[in-house]
Amino acid sequence: MKPLLILYGSETGNAEDVAQGIWREARLLEVPARVFGMDEYDIEELTSENVVVFVIHFAVLGLGDSSYQKYNFAAKKLFRRLLQLQGNCLLDIGLADDQHELGIDGAALPWKKELWNKLRSKGFFDVSLMFHTVFRYPPDKEKLRIRVSDFDLFSGDTSDCFDPGDVLMVLPFNLSESIQIALDALHYPDELLDKPLQLVPLYEFIKLPPSWLLGEQLTLRKCFQRLFDLQVIPRRSFFQSLAYISNNPDEKEKLFEFASPEGLDQYIDYTIRCRRTTAEVLRDFPKTSPTIPPERLFDLFNTIRPRAFSIASPPSRHLIELLVAKVEYKSRMAEPRRGLCSSFISRLVPGDKVFVKIRKGTFKFTSEQKPVICVGPGTGVAPFRSYLGWRNRSKEAAESLLFFGCRGKKLDFYFEPEWDKLTTTRVFTAFSRDNPNRKVYVQHLIAKHAEEVWNILGEKDGYVFIAGSAGDMPKAVGAALEEIAESHGWAKGTFLPKMESLGRIQYETWS
Repeated sequence: MKPLLILYGSETGNAEDVAQGIWREARLLEVPARVFGMDEYDIEELTSENVVVFVIHFAVLGLGDSSYQKYNFAAKKLFRRLLQLQGNCLLDIGLADDQHELGIDGAALPWKKELWNKLRSKGFFDVSLMFHTVFRYPPDKEKLRIRVSDFDLFSGDTSDCFDPGDVLMVLPFNLSESIQIALDALHYPDELLDKPLQLVPLYEFIKLPPSWLLGEQLTLRKCFQRLFDLQVIPRRSFFQSLAYISNNPDEKEKLFEFASPEGLDQYIDYTIRCRRTTAEVLRDFPKTSPTIPPERLFDLFNTIRPRAFSIASPPSRHLIELLVAKVEYKSRMAEPRRGLCSSFISRLVPGDKVFVKIRKGTFKFTSEQKPVICVGPGTGVAPFRSYLGWRNRSKEAAESLLFFGCRGKKLDFYFEPEWDKLTTTRVFTAFSRDNPNRKVYVQHLIAKHAEEVWNILGEKDGYVFIAGSAGDMPKAVGAALEEIAESHGWAKGTFLPKMESLGRIQYETWS
């Protein structure tokens, strides 16, 4: 019987993390399994598979965020299509929501539990009880046998040209303070950290990190600097793996508690609410961390993933500019919480080397001959600085409106000196904190300038592009546009669906 096949489609890394977690559980349950990204798997092999966690018998788990308009759209579409193709559904579709009080675990954990029960009851595999499984460590060798994530994101493409709306993927390195916390907790000697090593994958589907990332001479110290994600909030699978390693009864019990369904509230309070990092967890378990075999680090840690930033400058072969909000805030932890990539970027100095790749964005911008409306509060204005700057170069450019919002004119009015230079663009600004009596947001400006908006959208068949936070803003902007359309004879709730079907309204939002 062929091993269980686990397929994932991942943009931010969440789906990959869950898929890898299912694969690790399969190993603990002594179920043979493989895991692939959907773009890595040969579709012609699908008919020969036995069980696919995605056909023949299938299960689908979608990870989404209900604040987005097309919440779990891809998972729902895949599930319906597999049913149409007469696939045998093992269990109902799982729809995990990042807005749930437990995050994606709120749906993912019960879905995984039901999956293993279904596989056991239907006799596909002899699924043993997880906590009765004896965990076997690989033998000590100089060649470390590892599991790592996909590293195709930065290979091949060396083009330095881009289009408006394109995205720059930036791969950050760990912050020095996080590295120090982890190394202090592990107590590895310098000779081990600096000893040259070679990585050998245990499974054929595992890809090794490229030499351009870790250099020609790989060391464990370099892995802590560039590979292991020490800043991420650990998932419950991290505590489970650490519990199997631990030889200290008290710490082992606590680790298993954080990993168990019964300990979910404690896990949330310990990690998610205070934003405790993986490095800090190692520090909190001083009897366990020094006993972690070096080869287990590659199983234990997630790898650092690149972050996406909309390119904020017009197309050029020589210059790329980004608009990056630095993430730093206080929690219950003594040290401030810092975003890895924004902190990494803020600490760069001229001459530093950064690994980046240009990727197509989600916006399909129209030609400069079509009139457009751009709505970009905060850092959401970045792709429009690129697009409107590009349009401004053309003598044939049609009119454009930009609705920009921020806290205050003197606080965060990004690119203020430049907007007046765009001869084809009118800029409307909403400063939410400048008026103590009333907060003004972009949707209020859209309503205020309803006739100009309708002239572009209703009379000239123009386009509207919306970028920014995926919270209330997109819905509020959509409601303002609907009201304008209704005042011009459109039936309630019909304008936006029509615009979406024509591709004349597009969103690029994030949480």
